[in-house]
Amino acid sequence: EYDRRLAEKDAAPAMAWFAGYAELVVAEFHRRRTATEPAQAAYDRSLARFARYREATGSDDGQHYVAMAHGGKARLCLQADDLAGAFAQLELAFAAKAPAAIAAVDGLGITTMQTAEMLRGKLLDKKDQAMLDRLEAALKALPREAFELPEYEKASRGQSASGANNPGTGQIGRAHV
Repeated sequence: EYDRRLAEKDAAPAMAWFAGYAELVVAEFHRRRTATEPAQAAYDRSLARFARYREATGSDDGQHYVAMAHGGKARLCLQADDLAGAFAQLELAFAAKAPAAIAAVDGLGITTMQTAEMLRGKLLDKKDQAMLDRLEAALKALPREAFELPEYEKASRGQSASGANNPGTGQIGRAHV
């Protein structure tokens, strides 16, 4: 349906944004079913549609989902033991300039940061120091926002995003006595 609507001469530029998001959801559906090729194809369509939106509007407001799509593609590469491909997709996710997306939980409950951590472990196991150094440098360049824990991890540690457990202190986690 989105293909037909996007092909219309008077298609609104925002239609590409919604089509990009819909394809991201489709990709996650395929990942959940371990259908790798359809998931890759859906991620590629998502990225193409967000690129079309950006070209038409000049807006970066789709970059969050661009980063998430690359994070999903990185996870697929990692699951296929394509460590170089996983790293390349992580670099693209990091380049999207949407640090909150790196820490955001996708439709399968996984963050791009968790994928990066899993890649780190595999690189250590394979003793690939060169790629490990590149990954460490890429992670070091990310802003703090990319390292935020998902809400479910904060809750399991007795933390809250607002610092509500320590009213008035602005501290998250245990109060300092």
